[in-house]
Amino acid sequence: MGHAHPMAIMKGKALGLCLRGKIETMNKTLIWMMAASMGILSCAEKTGNQEQGTENKENTRKESPISTEADLPTKATDIDLARYATSTSTIGTFGYLLGKSTWFEKLKDQKITFFCPTDESLKNYNISVISQLKLPENKGVLDKIIGSHLVKEDLNLATIYRMKELVAADGSKLVVDSASQTINGIAFSGQEVITKGGTIVVIRGIINHDEDAVKASVKEHMKKK
Repeated sequence: MGHAHPMAIMKGKALGLCLRGKIETMNKTLIWMMAASMGILSCAEKTGNQEQGTENKENTRKESPISTEADLPTKATDIDLARYATSTSTIGTFGYLLGKSTWFEKLKDQKITFFCPTDESLKNYNISVISQLKLPENKGVLDKIIGSHLVKEDLNLATIYRMKELVAADGSKLVVDSASQTINGIAFSGQEVITKGGTIVVIRGIINHDEDAVKASVKEHMKKK
């Protein structure tokens, strides 16, 4: 058996090394391409998840009920004023009281302005007294309070700030101070909602509120039961 020529052996080794180098290069290229494609897929997946998350947040925002003062819209023109106020969590308590008063029936066919305290501001008052105002036997007291929160015309905040005085539905005077943005000393929240029945102007307290007087009136009505 003959021996291979040394030159042939060297050429074979060189060819082998060359082929091995090409294979390693191809392997590295394949690995890099796979890593890159996985990176692209991962990025696309993250982007898709982010878009999905944004979409879900948008849907949640649309479906969630109004729950904070900041969420109040500027318009709800297809909804009755009292029904809107009653069903909105941030102003629902006083909206409910409006619906229970005789003023609601008296003014239901008119465009009105309703100065409505937030539920948050009502925490500063005696909750038991406010709860008693919901009772039918205390409607006289309720009417007195609600009457001072209504104006028999539809006014927005811009118009109100240009006025110094308003006449409430019960005949009482409401003093507007545009510098301090208050009405009878009660601060405006700066928010308003235009509804089918007029404008709800959100405030931070009960106008002309004398808790002792309210308690006395409630007690008087309770005695007459």
